[in-house]
Amino acid sequence: MKSAAALETSAGSWLHEAFLARAAEPGNEEGRHALGAFLTLRLADRFEPADEPAHPLALAYQVRATRDYVTDLEPQNTEAHHLLQVVHMADAGQQGSSRAILWPPLLAYASWLEQELRLGEALEVVETALRLDDGTAPTEEIAALLQRARLLPPLGELDDAKVCYAAARAKAVAQGDTHSQLLGRIGHAIVMRMVGNLSGSEKALRSILQDAEAAMDYDAQARGHHDLGAATALQGRLAEGLLHHFRAFELYTRPADKLRALLDVGDTLARLGAHKAAEDAYALVLVRNPNLQQRAVAMEQILDLSCVTGNRLALEHWNRELRRLDDQLPTIA
Repeated sequence: MKSAAALETSAGSWLHEAFLARAAEPGNEEGRHALGAFLTLRLADRFEPADEPAHPLALAYQVRATRDYVTDLEPQNTEAHHLLQVVHMADAGQQGSSRAILWPPLLAYASWLEQELRLGEALEVVETALRLDDGTAPTEEIAALLQRARLLPPLGELDDAKVCYAAARAKAVAQGDTHSQLLGRIGHAIVMRMVGNLSGSEKALRSILQDAEAAMDYDAQARGHHDLGAATALQGRLAEGLLHHFRAFELYTRPADKLRALLDVGDTLARLGAHKAAEDAYALVLVRNPNLQQRAVAMEQILDLSCVTGNRLALEHWNRELRRLDDQLPTIA
């Protein structure tokens, strides 16, 4: 992985091409939001420490023009809100505040994009934040490295993810941040699982769980159990995997994390042949305000169960529901 302090990206990265591509999509009703994101990230780029400081009048004009564009977006939805937060912090930055104030809204926007399955865009936002690093915001840098590492595997960048997790762990050790150290180790174990080293992943996760329990870190325990459930289930020990997934569901505090665990509880129940219990788990996800990804997965799984059980009415119903949802699902890129 490139240096976190001065992240070198491909020649086109600073152009934020993923957002320009979304803006150019035919029939995209919110193409102006993607263009607003492009303008907002170009504004954030002006605060990179490696660049020459922007002329105060030019920067003030760019802040004002970007704010006006984002404020005029219709509808004023969640994405517009995230963009406006970044612009507000840029405004404070051009008036003398530390560039570090841009990290929280950028990382929050990246998290929202990740939930919306816009993984390429989320990665661009995280890397924009990392290019702002000047050594004054180590906590935010560690969070950004962990977020970047998490985004890379679904995009096929497993080796880079491994290096990124290692960089996050090293910085967490230097800061005495035991929670982030545990998250970095869990991430490395996930990559091990994804490259097929199931036994190595399981061994690592059991060691991590012991350390998380000793530290009374319940979030790390939840994540450890969740991924241990995946490692054991993939080795054919479905009942054990189910116990770990359910324990993760119990330990998580964030609703979105609970729903991720509940989806895996449903999947493991279905593989065990407990079709009605699996359907109940998926139905519970659907009534708990899931994000787009979770809603789509739950619907697809209930559709599959309808095929298995021969429930023609349910099959037709969920086919219709998925077709309605299909237009909202982005291409993962």
